[in-house]
Amino acid sequence: LALQPGFAAALNNRAAVLLRLGRADDAIASYRLALEAAPRHAGIWANLGAALHEARRHEEAFAAFMQAREHGDSSAVTLM
Repeated sequence: LALQPGFAAALNNRAAVLLRLGRADDAIASYRLALEAAPRHAGIWANLGAALHEARRHEEAFAAFMQAREHGDSSAVTLM
């Protein structure tokens, strides 16, 4: 990330680690940065939805899962 701050895959991976560490708010911020770099990436939208769900932000989570579905992840809404 130091060399490429907007590298979506690295931001997505960092967010996944943060979420596993129980740092949902930091993970959400990292997923949002990843989406700035790759706004049509269904997997990142689904991951953001999972992080929002973990943070009990259910309406936002549902919206993120819907974005994932819109961008090609047909399983995203069934995760709720």
